Amino acid sequence: MNLSDVHEASSTSNHPEASTGLRVALLAASSLTVMAGATIAPALPAMVDHFRDIDHTRSAERIAFLVKLGLTGPGLFTAIGSLAAGALVDRFGRYWPLVIGLVAYVVAGTSGMYVRTIEGLLVGRALLGLAVALVMVATTSLIGDWFVGPARQRFNGWQGACMSFGGVVFLVAAGYLADVSWRSPFLIYLTASAVFFAVLVFVPRGARKPSVTGSSGPATGAGIASFSAWLPVLVLGVAFLGMIMFYMIPTQLPFRLRTIGVLEHSRSGIAIGVNGLVAGLVSMNYAKIRERLSFAAVAGWQMLIMGLGFVSIAGATSYPLTLAACALTGLGQGLMLPNAMAWMQSIAPPQRLGRLVGLLVSAVFFGQFFSPIAMKPIVDWVGPGGSFAAAGGLMLVITAALLSQVRRLSAE
Repeated sequence: MNLSDVHEASSTSNHPEASTGLRVALLAASSLTVMAGATIAPALPAMVDHFRDIDHTRSAERIAFLVKLGLTGPGLFTAIGSLAAGALVDRFGRYWPLVIGLVAYVVAGTSGMYVRTIEGLLVGRALLGLAVALVMVATTSLIGDWFVGPARQRFNGWQGACMSFGGVVFLVAAGYLADVSWRSPFLIYLTASAVFFAVLVFVPRGARKPSVTGSSGPATGAGIASFSAWLPVLVLGVAFLGMIMFYMIPTQLPFRLRTIGVLEHSRSGIAIGVNGLVAGLVSMNYAKIRERLSFAAVAGWQMLIMGLGFVSIAGATSYPLTLAACALTGLGQGLMLPNAMAWMQSIAPPQRLGRLVGLLVSAVFFGQFFSPIAMKPIVDWVGPGGSFAAAGGLMLVITAALLSQVRRLSAE
């Protein structure tokens, strides 16, 4: 048992149970977050074609790049907004940031239904990113407040599963809607309206603030003194790099499929959905995996499996083989977010929970935003397939570094 496990065990007693309604509301809100930007992924090629037809002032390559930023741009603003959101939820509680974030999510998310320019599209996506920052930081902080120890790890797993399953449902639906019109997938953001009402009913307005019994670790002076500042930096780094790789699936896979003759948007959505479905199933079992492995070991295995999956995507020559490779990749991706969230919650002092969660969310979404930027030179050089091979090789190198330090990290 490592130090973070001792901290969590010490705060388990006298911890009030979260209601079923609160659990449902938190999981529903979680489903709206990480894959929020990716919802429009199946429509990317059609969006590029549309703006090429109406915008003759930019090159085709520039238009394609800007449209991809419409997919990942929300990640940049979520990353920036999360830094402020963390301080807000620590100071003012979790309820109102969550409510305001959900309202903004609906308004900004559906803006793609009526914008007429790339600039308008990017503004709407930026506002969506700020909304996601409020929703995700508030939701994850509430989980840190209401759950501890194994119960928290189980709920983190369910949170990760809902993020993945939300992506499956939304992306598959978006694939079929994109066959109707590139604008149609933006209607999916209306689902946040139902979550808004669930939050109004089930989340207490006086939601618990960090306390000795209700947070991630002891609030004693000794507990704070034992806080190791470098360990959160490691968690942030793993989350950032992992998310760069994670987001290659929605941003690069549709174009990879085109290179092997798969042109239908719906089949791109299904492939991305298979990846998310497998990831969700793995996330549901995260607590069982954590019973056998430390946080650091889980991170190492996550990178190993994702690396093998990416190499398989690069080598796939048919749609069925690509689906199998996406499923393999999902096995690793399903560990990433639950492990990062639980790891950070377990080491965060109570009064810093919101801020450290905000930093983690920021790292996740900076990785999401930089994914197409980081991969563009590689894609231009070796194509979509080669970019998956290069990313897979990098993840295998990271795996070796992490697994070589498991014993040391587990003792922190």
